[in-house]
Amino acid sequence: METAAGTVSRLVAALEVLVEREGAHIEAGDHRGFLLARRRVSPVVAKLVQLGAGAADSASRARMRRILDRRRGNQERAATRLEHLRRELSRVNASLGRLAKVVPTYGRIAKGPAQRRLSVLT
Repeated sequence: METAAGTVSRLVAALEVLVEREGAHIEAGDHRGFLLARRRVSPVVAKLVQLGAGAADSASRARMRRILDRRRGNQERAATRLEHLRRELSRVNASLGRLAKVVPTYGRIAKGPAQRRLSVLT
């Protein structure tokens, strides 16, 4: 049977991999992958909490601090990316609004010649 310290070490290693994947998904713009990796972190953290601080040695605690710092960085990059996407969506929506105002006028003009050309072909 695995000791508590061994379990902590294994879980911390798994957490490192998951947090690295989060970062890679953010950098790649893979939002779905980021969310999936993020969801996989929760059970690992829950198990570490269940084992308690007493089960971790100083090396594991230091690794967890580095992981936490990296995860905070991932969250900051994800928040920055999300804000960028929101601004871009707002810009696209504004463009669609302007286009919707123009289409009634120019749309009728464009239909006229196209309909005439089609009627000539038939």
